[in-house]
Amino acid sequence: MSKYKMGDELSLDDIMESGKDFSTFELKGYKIEGNTAIHPETQEAILLQDILDKIRNVRNEQEKIIAKRKNPSDPLSAVLAINKKR
Repeated sequence: MSKYKMGDELSLDDIMESGKDFSTFELKGYKIEGNTAIHPETQEAILLQDILDKIRNVRNEQEKIIAKRKNPSDPLSAVLAINKKR
């Protein structure tokens, strides 16, 4: 289970504290390192605040989705933690 209530909007601080990685609507994956997002293959570094509106799903250390949004205009909301699909 997530430490957030289902439907709570996650802040930038929540993502930095609880997130390990995330995927974007462009289907790019990034690792979270402090306040920076790092693309694992290209090593491209972007400040989280600059990519926050493009995040689709956030995963925690256990690779469970802790937040998601269906559309780019929706808020990034906490969900019940579910297993990452492989």
